[in-house]
Amino acid sequence: GGMSPMMRLSLVVVVIMACVACAGSEENLRPGPYVGIGFVAAASTFENFSDIDEDLDEGVGAPGVQAMLGYHMWDRAAVEIVYEGGMMFEGSETDVDVNTIMAQGKLFLGIFPGEAFQPYLVGGFGYEWVKTSGAIRSDGGGMAARGGLGLQYYITPHLPIYLEYAHTIGIGEDVEDFSYGGLKLGIMYRF
Repeated sequence: GGMSPMMRLSLVVVVIMACVACAGSEENLRPGPYVGIGFVAAASTFENFSDIDEDLDEGVGAPGVQAMLGYHMWDRAAVEIVYEGGMMFEGSETDVDVNTIMAQGKLFLGIFPGEAFQPYLVGGFGYEWVKTSGAIRSDGGGMAARGGLGLQYYITPHLPIYLEYAHTIGIGEDVEDFSYGGLKLGIMYRF
């Protein structure tokens, strides 16, 4: 009685194909607003700390959070405001708390048929602020830039998940030594 193993496997394959087909619809390319939330695994590329606290130059920060508000303008472009924070980099002598808010754009590459998978390039400018404690004590903020790449996958036309890597570079005088790379994983809701 029951289904054979081959029949069960065939049913699973059909269900997966149906999910991918549903996710890969033209509706994914529609204009409209979205919100998102995710986690950030950050690694510092801080400079000029080796004489004070060499652990900061190659530190991995505590996981941070990311929140975004965006607008998908047309099938290949979106703009968004993104906050990242809670990334605490701990050295042996100094701790650094890093936060950013960025205005950034996404350019979707459109290389996969069906549009369920949407690879993209991301870049933007904004403000970075840092607070340090320990051997180096300073609070400050300044301009920052970000660039990277990512991949969105539409579970449904309203729920894409994303995986992104972007590098944030402090370019203001108070933050020029505080750059980091962030691997981000999250989910969005498209209205």
